Formats: sequence, structure tokens, C-alpha cells
Amino acid sequence: MNDEYEKLLLIAQKAFKDGQLHDALYNYNKVLEINADNPFIWDQQGMVLANLNMHDDAILSFDVAIKLDSENAKPYSNKGVSLAALSRFEEAIEYFKKALDFDFDDADIWSNLATCHLGLGQYEEALNCYNKSLEIDSLNPAALVGKASSLRFLGEYDDALKFLEEFMISVPPELEYMREEVWAMMLNIKLLLD
Repeated sequence: MNDEYEKLLLIAQKAFKDGQLHDALYNYNKVLEINADNPFIWDQQGMVLANLNMHDDAILSFDVAIKLDSENAKPYSNKGVSLAALSRFEEAIEYFKKALDFDFDDADIWSNLATCHLGLGQYEEALNCYNKSLEIDSLNPAALVGKASSLRFLGEYDDALKFLEEFMISVPPELEYMREEVWAMMLNIKLLLD
């Protein structure tokens, strides 16, 4: 590659990291004009588009990334996230499962898969996936909240409360921001028990 390519790529990556999404998109597009055969760039462009809530366009970018490298979990997972954002849960589930074929131990993929099952009212399957996510990363925020939600939807209020109370006793500093959300969930469950 040439110096211009490397320069534009660094600018795009920094802009994405700094939340300057339109600048990131502009520069990723410029990078792709120079070399459209890099699946990483297509995936990154898709992530920028997804962050701009342009999920249909993001899906197209992820499709190109998958076509260029069909054995990388990231574009499958990222496409699943965009499909889920569009409430296309059944399609998203297929892409999360495909991502797990390549990265079985990714807690976020398991948690995203669970969230799709939750969205479809498949609470047992959601709970199983959240539990798998928590086996991999016991501090996965989405899985913590999702597990409690799954238990609540299954009518297992006591188990949901116990799980949340255990979390509140030992909230790690990096998850302190979740304290209010967990208290609200606990209050909601206690109201259901009364």
C-alpha cells in the first residue's frame, strides 16, 4: 500500500475512536477507493454506519467483509447486531451462530444471541445463552441484566431477585454505573411479587 492509504486509514481509525463518525466514514470510503479488497476496512466502515444508525448500509458493508473473509467472526457478529437493531431477530440469530463457529468463546456474541432470543420471547434459550456469556465473562453487563430479565419473563422472580442481590453485594468498580439500573429491576420484580 502507499503512504496515502496508510495516512487515510490512521485518520479514519482515530476519527472512529474519537466518535467523529462522519469523518471516519469519509476517510474509510477514501481508503476503499484505494484498496477495496481489505475485509477489515469493510467491517470498520460497517461499524461506523451502524453507529450512525444506518443499519441497512452497514449490512451491505458487512456482507462485503464476509465475502472477502468468510472465516472471521467479527463481520458476522456485527451484521447480527445491525439485523437485531432492525428487529430482524431470526436473521440476526443465524449470523451470531455463524460468528460462534469461528469464535465460540466471545461473551458478547453469546449475549447478543441471547438478546435476540429474548426479543422473540424465547426466554429459556435466552437464559441459556446469557449463562454461557457469563461463564466466559462474569462481568458482561448486557448478560447480567439480560439474565435477570430472562428469569423475570420466565416467572422465576425469586431467582431473578437473588441473582441481582448477589450482584449488588459485590458490584465491581467497573460496573458501578449499573447500580441504578439493577435497583430499578429489583424494585420492578418486588412489585410483581406483591
